[in-house]
Formats: sequence, structure tokens, C-alpha cells
Amino acid sequence: MKYDIDKLSNILHIIDKQNNNLNNELKDTISRISKLDYTNQTKELKYSMYDGIELLYEELNDEYVEYIESFSEAYIKMSEFYIGPCIPKDLFYSKVCEYFITVYLLSLYLYNFQLTEYDVD
Repeated sequence: MKYDIDKLSNILHIIDKQNNNLNNELKDTISRISKLDYTNQTKELKYSMYDGIELLYEELNDEYVEYIESFSEAYIKMSEFYIGPCIPKDLFYSKVCEYFITVYLLSLYLYNFQLTEYDVD
């Protein structure tokens, strides 16, 4: 039996692309519903669809949106902490990278400082 590997690969690629599109549509739908749900039950469903840094972004962005909605539009636009109607993902990821690099460098410094400070040779 002869198999056409390229054809199978293309079919799998199409299926994967459709799967990603459907997952994104589902995430968008649940996100829109969670904004309308005052009981916050759908937020748990929304958060269960993310993990890692994406989950952190979604949680912080939701808190930010709720916070800015508690002020008037005129006050928000004049304030220093306002960065838009939601946290831009590129800004969030760059700040997270800066944070982790800072923590990593600080931990290296403290580790080296600890070794040299208490070295008994």
C-alpha cells in the first residue's frame, strides 16, 4: 500500500489550522460572555482555557479593566496609570520579561555575594 505523505501532512495542517481557529473563536466567545456575567462564573471557565503567562495576562487584564471602569472617563484619560481600555499584550510581555531578567540577575548577584561573603578559606 502506497501512502502520499505530503497529502496527509497537508490534511493534518489544515485540521490543525481549523482547530486553532475554532479554539480562538471559543475563547473570544467565552471572554465576551464573561464580561456580561456579573456572577463571575464564566470567568473561571475563561481562565481554565489559559495557562502560564497567558493566564496571568488574562487575570491582570480583567482586574485592570474592572478598576478603570470604576472611574469616570475624563478622570481615567488624565491619570498616569491609564494605558488604554485594556493592557496591551506587547507591553505586558515586555514588562514580564524585564521582571524575570531583573529577578534572575538579582538572584545571581545574591548567590555570588553569599558565596564570597561567607567563604572561610
